[in-house]
Amino acid sequence: FLRSLRWSGLRDTLSEADREAVSTMAVMTVDLIRGQLQCVHNIRCWMLSCLAECALWLDDAALLSWCWTNPTGIHAQLNHGFDDDGLWHEGSVHYHYYALTAFMLFFGISGTTPLDSRQRAIVRKAFLNPLKLMYADGLLPAYNDGWPTVRATDNADLYEIASKLFPEFDLTTALGDIY
Repeated sequence: FLRSLRWSGLRDTLSEADREAVSTMAVMTVDLIRGQLQCVHNIRCWMLSCLAECALWLDDAALLSWCWTNPTGIHAQLNHGFDDDGLWHEGSVHYHYYALTAFMLFFGISGTTPLDSRQRAIVRKAFLNPLKLMYADGLLPAYNDGWPTVRATDNADLYEIASKLFPEFDLTTALGDIY
C-alpha cells in the first residue's frame, strides 16, 4: 500500500487526516513485524522490505538502519541466506527468486551502498548462476519444493531492476539469454 502511494505520487494528495491514518498503520505494521524477524528466511526478506517501506513513509532513518543491521537484517540475510554459489539456501529456484524479489524491493527503497564487496559478489552470483541451470526452453529445475513451471522469463523484471541498481554487474548477456 505504501509503495503504491509512493510510486503513484498520491501521497501528496492525501488529506492530513488520511496521512495521519496511514502513518498510524505504518507504525502498527512496524510493531507487528519487527518482533517476527528471528531467522534467515525468504519471508523475513519480505518483512524487511515492508519495514523499509514503513521507514521511508515515516522518515525514520533509525528504523531503516535497523533493517540493515539487526541480527536477522538484510546484511544477515545476504550473508547467511545465500550459499557461496549465490543460490538461496532453501534449495529451490522458486524460493531463490522469491527472496531475490524482496531484496530488489528493499534495495530500491534503501539503496545498495551499504553492501560490502562480498555481498555484492553474492548478489551478482544470485542473478547469474540460476541461469546456468536453465533448460533450452527457458524452464528452470524444480529442485526441493520448487514449482515445476518457473521459467527464466518469469524473472526478467528482476534482472532489469538489478541492471539499474547494480550497473557494474553487466547483466546484458543474462538478459539476452532470458529474452
